Amino acid sequence: MFNDSDNQTLGRPILMKEIGGVMQSSAKDKSPSPDGWDVELFIHFKELIGHAILAVTKESRTKGFIPGAINATFIALIPKKEHDSYNICGIQAHFPL
Repeated sequence: MFNDSDNQTLGRPILMKEIGGVMQSSAKDKSPSPDGWDVELFIHFKELIGHAILAVTKESRTKGFIPGAINATFIALIPKKEHDSYNICGIQAHFPL
């Protein structure tokens, strides 16, 4: 469970510096969503779009939901066959949905 210190850390405002840090730590040369835009595009245009990303992040935290346009890009993985719930290994054992 979370203690008071954890709650304070999780409840503090998100900073632009953190958004940039997440972008920099993301896997490069990968497509994060069906639109085909890789993280390098977001890093390159961070000054232009960073504040919009920060605003959407803050809004999702305060309102408690993720906007539909972003939610539509999530991918769920469904097991191809039954597995022991503690022994599901590898993306090859799943279908994307």
